[in-house]
Amino acid sequence: MRRVLALLLLVPFFGNPVTADLGLNVTVPGLVSGMTNAVGQGVIALIKANGTIKNNAELDPSGGLTTLVLVVNNVTSPLNKLLGTALSVSSSKTPNDQRMFASISSLTSDTETAVGKALIAAQDLQRSIRPLQFDEIQENISMIISNLPILQDAFTVLSTTVSLAQNSEFTNSTRIVNDFFPESIVNTVINPVRAITDSVNRLAKLVTAVAKDKMVALNVQTGVNTTLNNNYKIIRSAITAFNRTSSDVNSTTVKYGYSIGSAIDQLYNSITSRPQNYNGGDISNLNTFLSDVKSYLNYSNDNITEALSQLQQNVTTMVNLKTNQTAQLLLDTAQNLSIQAYTSGSDYADRCIGKYSGQLNQNPLLVNRVASACLQSENDNFGAITRMHRMLLDQTKTLAGSGTATILSRQCSQGLSSCMETHFTSFQDLSQRVSEKLQLSNQLIEQEIQAIQSRIETCTTAVAGDIADNTVQVQTKFTNCLTSGS
Repeated sequence: MRRVLALLLLVPFFGNPVTADLGLNVTVPGLVSGMTNAVGQGVIALIKANGTIKNNAELDPSGGLTTLVLVVNNVTSPLNKLLGTALSVSSSKTPNDQRMFASISSLTSDTETAVGKALIAAQDLQRSIRPLQFDEIQENISMIISNLPILQDAFTVLSTTVSLAQNSEFTNSTRIVNDFFPESIVNTVINPVRAITDSVNRLAKLVTAVAKDKMVALNVQTGVNTTLNNNYKIIRSAITAFNRTSSDVNSTTVKYGYSIGSAIDQLYNSITSRPQNYNGGDISNLNTFLSDVKSYLNYSNDNITEALSQLQQNVTTMVNLKTNQTAQLLLDTAQNLSIQAYTSGSDYADRCIGKYSGQLNQNPLLVNRVASACLQSENDNFGAITRMHRMLLDQTKTLAGSGTATILSRQCSQGLSSCMETHFTSFQDLSQRVSEKLQLSNQLIEQEIQAIQSRIETCTTAVAGDIADNTVQVQTKFTNCLTSGS
C-alpha cells in the first residue's frame, strides 16, 4: 500500500479543490471505497513474496527461481503504477480535467505488454515446478491480461460519463448520480480491478509455495554438499598421512643407502689407508670399485626416491579424480531427486524427498570410505618395503666386502703378488655384480611400490563403483516412492 499511496501523492491537483469524486461536485456512492477495497494491498504481497526468493535465485540449479523473479517483476512493476493511478483517478478532486484519465490508457498498454512477457517467460517454469503450480501461475497471469482491456474500457466509459455529467444541465447531485453513475457503472470499474488483484494475491501464494519447494531442494543439495566437504577433509587427511609415510620411507631408505656406502668404504679402510702394503701399492682397481659402488648406491637412492614420489603423485591424482567424480554423481542425484520431486505432481513428493535424500548423506554412499578402506590400510605396508630394502642392502654390503683385507689375509698367506693381483683384478667383476645386485634390489622395491599403487587404485575404483550402484538404488526407490508413497 505504501507504494500505491506514493503514486497518489504524485497526482497533481488542478483548479480549486472540491470535496467530491472524479473531479465532480458530487460523491459517487461506493466508488472510492469500492476501488480502495478492490485494490487492497495492490501488489505488495507479490513483491514481498518475490523478495524472499531473489537472494536464493542464483543458488537454484534448476533456474526456476531466476525465471520466477523475472516473471514477477514483469507483473508487479507496471501493475503497481496502473493500480495506483486507477485509485488516484477514482478519488481525484480535480474538477473539469479529462487529463486524469489519459494516463490510464498508456499505463494499461504498458502493463499488458509487460505481463504478456511474463506469460511467455513463465513457460520455462514448466520444467522446474509442480504441474499444478505451473497451471495456476499461467492461469492467473492470463487472468490479469484478460482483465486489462476490460479495465481500459471501463475507464473509457467512466471518462465519457464524467464528461457528460459535467456538461449536463442537471444541478441536483442526486439526479446526476442516479442518471450518470448507477451501481452498474461503478461496478464496471471495480470488478476488473478486483479480478486483477485477486489474481495477484493468488500469484503471491504460488510464489511462496514455489519458494518453499525450492528451499527444500536447495537444502537437500546443501546437505549433500556439506557432507561431501566433510568427507573431503577426511580424504585429504588420509592422503597427507599416506604421503608423509611414503616420504618417511624414502628418507629411511636413502639414509640407509648412504650408510651402506660408508660401511663398505670402512670395510676397505685398512687397505686404502696403507696402499703400499697391497698389490705392490697399486690399489687403483679398488679405488675405482669403491667409487663405482657409491655411484650405484646414489643411483639406487634416486630411483627409489623417484618411485615413491611418483607413487604419491599418482595416488593423489587418482583418488582426487575418483572422489570428485563420485561427489559429482551424488550432487547430480540430489539435484535430480529435487527436480523430479517438484515436477512430478506426486502427492508424496515431500515425504519421498525427505526419506531418500537423507540416504545420500549416509553409508554406504559416503566417499570418505576411500580413506579408511583404501589409504589408511596401506600405511603399514610401507614397513615391508623398508625391511626388504635393508635386507637387500645388507646382502649388497656382504657381496661388496668379498675383497677386504681380512679375506685377503686368509687367502694370500704371504701377501705374494700373484694372489694379490688375482684379487685386485677381480674388483672390476665385483663392481659389475654389485651393480646387478642393486638393479635387482631396485626392481623388487619398485614392484612393491607399484603393488601398493595398484591396490589403492583397485580399492578406490571398487568403492566408487559401489557408491554409484547404491546411488542408482536410491534413485530407483525414490522414483517408486513418488507413485506408491513408500
